[in-house]
Amino acid sequence: MAKIKKRNELSIFEELRIKPPTTSVDIEDFPKDHELHGLNLLCKVDNNNNPISWWKKNAEGKLRQVNQLGELIFSSDKDFDKEIPNEKIFKKE
Repeated sequence: MAKIKKRNELSIFEELRIKPPTTSVDIEDFPKDHELHGLNLLCKVDNNNNPISWWKKNAEGKLRQVNQLGELIFSSDKDFDKEIPNEKIFKKE
């Protein structure tokens, strides 16, 4: 017959506690501020200068709708605009 170990509640919770990861990321691995580049986004604004949508030119010079982070928005997204607006109404972000 196996011997049953008696443990108190604290030792049980100590085993179940979330421990910090053993592998850590050095701060030197992150890019410096001067190494980052701007997104060059164009912003469509409403009457109060609040942004409605963001746009970016692709390699061919055509406008593509993106989100605030510069990621492409596809037709299945709820924020997608079917019409590509005229470049004159944009505000540089």
